Amino acid sequence: NILNINEGGSYILTGKNDNCNIVINAFDDEKIHLFLKNAELSAESGPVIYAEKAGKVIITVVEDTENMISDSPEYATETEACIFSNCDLTINGSGKLFAYGYYHDAIRSKDRLKLIETNLFVKAKNDALRGNDGVIIENSTTEIESEGNGILTNSEAGCVIVQGGACKITAGENAIAAD
Repeated sequence: NILNINEGGSYILTGKNDNCNIVINAFDDEKIHLFLKNAELSAESGPVIYAEKAGKVIITVVEDTENMISDSPEYATETEACIFSNCDLTINGSGKLFAYGYYHDAIRSKDRLKLIETNLFVKAKNDALRGNDGVIIENSTTEIESEGNGILTNSEAGCVIVQGGACKITAGENAIAAD
């Protein structure tokens, strides 16, 4: 139940899978573009979407679709998020994306995380949205419930920008935290 993506390009994800891991391992100058079209994906171990290596990953939530991604409460890996990226991660598109991080974080990028004109609903055991080099939210509807931080960036140069749209956060720690 592992889908390996090893080269840049566009990929459409649709349908239901109760145990899948999508692993992106492309060259560090390649762009991977995933389109979610009524996808209901969950993983028993590790992230559902793991961008191990790429130049940039874009996830487009297709218009008039509802998509759900969730991980398991148990892991055997250090990539502790439902969607985990080692590179810049952008989520866009006017459909709806529900992301449930039952183990730790929901959506995490080791670089920059951007949400652009999308509808995102997140629940997380720890942090909901985490971008080590910053989190940028533009003209998006975002609803967050987390036991940790709602939105977190933790590098010295990282910042959180929320511009346009609506952002509702219920958090056990900070709603928004930036060093």
